[in-house]
Amino acid sequence: MTLPGRVLPVSRRPVRGHAPSGAAFTAFACAFFLSVTAVPAPCGEPVFSGTLESKAAGALLADSQSSGDDSVAWSFEESANLRFKAAAGERGTVFGSFNLRAWTADAPDPELRTELSSAGELERLYVSLRGEKADTDAGLMRIAFGYSPAFRPTDILNPPNPLYPNARPRGALGVTVAAYPSDDAKLRGLLAFRAPSAFGDVSAGAGSGAPGPETAPVRPLAGLSADWNGRRISAQPLYLVRLPESAGTVPDQYAGISLKLEAGAGWCLDALWTNEDRNAPLAESLKASVSADWSAFDAKLYLLGQYLWNGPGDRGVNGIREVTERQYGFATVAWQWDDYTRFALSCLANLEDRSLAPALTATHEPFQGMSVGLTARFGLDPTGGAGEFSPDATGTKGSLEASASLRF
Repeated sequence: MTLPGRVLPVSRRPVRGHAPSGAAFTAFACAFFLSVTAVPAPCGEPVFSGTLESKAAGALLADSQSSGDDSVAWSFEESANLRFKAAAGERGTVFGSFNLRAWTADAPDPELRTELSSAGELERLYVSLRGEKADTDAGLMRIAFGYSPAFRPTDILNPPNPLYPNARPRGALGVTVAAYPSDDAKLRGLLAFRAPSAFGDVSAGAGSGAPGPETAPVRPLAGLSADWNGRRISAQPLYLVRLPESAGTVPDQYAGISLKLEAGAGWCLDALWTNEDRNAPLAESLKASVSADWSAFDAKLYLLGQYLWNGPGDRGVNGIREVTERQYGFATVAWQWDDYTRFALSCLANLEDRSLAPALTATHEPFQGMSVGLTARFGLDPTGGAGEFSPDATGTKGSLEASASLRF
């Protein structure tokens, strides 16, 4: 559970979006302006869509976090994600989205309390130009890599977090150019500023005032990726360089591969090598995951299992602080009860200290465009220790969240 203003220990939901830093915005303002003005006017009529969501959440605090009889933290939140797109000339499209949020929360810790707060932030704003031989996208956008369903080491700009599967990924400010040498292949070059949550300290919530990754040096990533899709196998190699802080120093380098194979089940291999730690041995410079997913009974039953080798213990998956040790397992069992109701049981396990973070989710669609959900999450350590997902480490014994969302 996330309480606005600060994040409860281990709740730490990733921020849903971010405002680009001044230096990053300045660097790409010219590219974005030229891309937009290169498209003949006028723009087409914009099309709007979005999601309105209401949430109520409560967390049972661990004994170390409780204050007398006050052992429950709760919050209420109203949020909206508003999106638009508009045609610009014959080959251009402008995309944009932003988030609005209002919340109130109470907790034993006075710093977590807020009577009423609100915030708004830009999530996406970019132009997409479709040419005869190449496509160009420029602005604040999502630049994703990899095929894996939960952990995705090669998704270096903003990797997903299986603890929060419904969190909206943050965007990166950049430019990508894609060419298509054949119907099955794609080549892409990019220059982008990595989303702040992808590295450094992201334990502080939005608006907390705590120092975070925005204070890190502004060093863009540049590189190439490719996609090839066959009948049963797909491959995506990747090579990126993060520009050094000063001339003459060795830049950070990232080389990765993501493979997807259809052979009875859907198999995925996702691996990334980096030289961020210049003195680290190969095993500590590698992050890799392997997964398999399978469905049966006309896709009513869905099973997923994934293993992750996470490289250096103090970095996590490209900086996700909730996942900080070496080896992890993730599993999901989902059942589609009928056309409108679905149940899912998932569990993230630290294979080093054997702590667990299971979650049970139920969702229902009372009518088209409307969905309601209930999620219960727990922190367990069968060994009785203070493992990564134990109540002693997370600060909560468990949480319950009810939500209702309306799409329009």
